[in-house]
Amino acid sequence: MKIIKYELKYKSTLVQMFEDFHNDMVFCDPSGMVKPFSKKEHVFQYVDKMINDSKNMNGFIFLAIAKNTPVGFVQGVIFDHKKDGIHKLVSKPGSQGWIGELYVDSLFRNQSIGKLLFKKAKEHFVKNNCTAVCLNVFDGNKGAMRLYHELGMIMIKHEMDLKL
Repeated sequence: MKIIKYELKYKSTLVQMFEDFHNDMVFCDPSGMVKPFSKKEHVFQYVDKMINDSKNMNGFIFLAIAKNTPVGFVQGVIFDHKKDGIHKLVSKPGSQGWIGELYVDSLFRNQSIGKLLFKKAKEHFVKNNCTAVCLNVFDGNKGAMRLYHELGMIMIKHEMDLKL
């Protein structure tokens, strides 16, 4: 297993993995507010946005490769709060690493691939002087929550939704 930086030649595989990831989130979302993509082009649009955010926000996309095939990915960006006047009034100064997506193909789970992807993301954030790593996870995604706790993350807030 190796972790590499995203390359364009893997885009179609990244799109498929992201669609699988999103379908998992539809299943895990207890509110039912996350909906499946209605068109394949919407998946491509989302992945293009993810790639652009990674480029424009000092971020990354790393792929987990097994036998020359991507089997997982992590995407993250850096929020530089030093420039945010309001944020510095209420929080400690510094940049925040944000993991937007972390996914491992269901056939490759429970093999520490998620840990490897997270650690690679964390290395990027440390190298860029981030003071914290943050992410969101659905309450229904017990495997991911267990993984993040094992990696030292702590629950600091809950997002609550009300369908209208």
